Amino acid sequence: MSSSTLDSSQPQQQLSPTEALWAHILRKDKLGLPPRNLDMPQVPTGPVDRNATSTRILLYDTQARLEQFSSRADAMLKGVQEANHELKTVGMLFEKDRDTLTNDMIDLVNRSQTEIQKAVGKPAQEPQVLAFQEKLELRVEGLNQRLDALQMVHYPQNRLLFLTDSLV
Repeated sequence: MSSSTLDSSQPQQQLSPTEALWAHILRKDKLGLPPRNLDMPQVPTGPVDRNATSTRILLYDTQARLEQFSSRADAMLKGVQEANHELKTVGMLFEKDRDTLTNDMIDLVNRSQTEIQKAVGKPAQEPQVLAFQEKLELRVEGLNQRLDALQMVHYPQNRLLFLTDSLV
């Protein structure tokens, strides 16, 4: 019932507090009060453009999910960067440890070799081996000189044979 159809002679209905609240919220004139401002249009209680409202809700939902995804992606990328940094650090540590171990082994081998040479001393056959090596070097040198002399004699003979063959 609207206020225009109500008669002033009719008794007013008593509304429950809940109905009065809803009447006030919905701006319905159930209390029988005359409208205060007739120039003010009634505001609809539901959305006027349902498609725009649905689109806006979907847009906000998409934006929220995109923000959530980007925060997760950022966290994952940060974790990947940290893991990459840790891998580089572990690689450097392994390389340093390997270099240290190699240097320690080289030092140990050198010390062992020095100690063995101290304990054993000079080999007993060293002077004989050196003398034999000198004799061999002298003999090889003599053979090289003889070979050079033979080649010097042989070269002119081969040249003469080649020239005589070409004339015939």
